[in-house]
Amino acid sequence: QMDPLLPGLASGFEGLVPRRAGIPFYSTVTGEVSDGTGLDGAYWCRNLREPVRFDRALNRLLDEGHGVFVEISAHPVLSMPLTDGSADRGGIVVGSLA
Repeated sequence: QMDPLLPGLASGFEGLVPRRAGIPFYSTVTGEVSDGTGLDGAYWCRNLREPVRFDRALNRLLDEGHGVFVEISAHPVLSMPLTDGSADRGGIVVGSLA
């Protein structure tokens, strides 16, 4: 269902010029850490079209010693997956609107 949106999205992102991030960016597209320079229009089209690998990004965060997660959202829909995915490794999850 997303495929018809991709050409317009790619066109709208043509002028996007990514730059190096000040903090690590954990990608749910690749499951890897990005320095930000690869977050161009093609990346965001992949983000829309490819499976979300939240598990890979979360595991990478946990592997690197991160264990406290704050979901900043009007509707904290990721609190449960974060809790489920990090509980056995001592993760703590809080919502910003709790």
